[in-house]
Amino acid sequence: RFNGNVVGKHVGGFTPFHFDLPVSDRGPRAQQLLEVDVEDSTEIGGFPLGKQRSRSRGIWYTSVSGIWQTVWLEPVPNL
Repeated sequence: RFNGNVVGKHVGGFTPFHFDLPVSDRGPRAQQLLEVDVEDSTEIGGFPLGKQRSRSRGIWYTSVSGIWQTVWLEPVPNL
């Protein structure tokens, strides 16, 4: 979400993605809010999960999901 408005949705794990953010009417120096939600479907996703589990049950490997690389905003010219 950008300033409370949904700007896109991405499904998948290891692929890059981008969204165009709308021009804000708040002014060039106003604070903006960018929110990114991550959902972990470790045990219901239909994919191999190895040693990861939602409940560790005595092992050290627990669920690991979320944003694990750098996220950045990049201005690009209008085409």
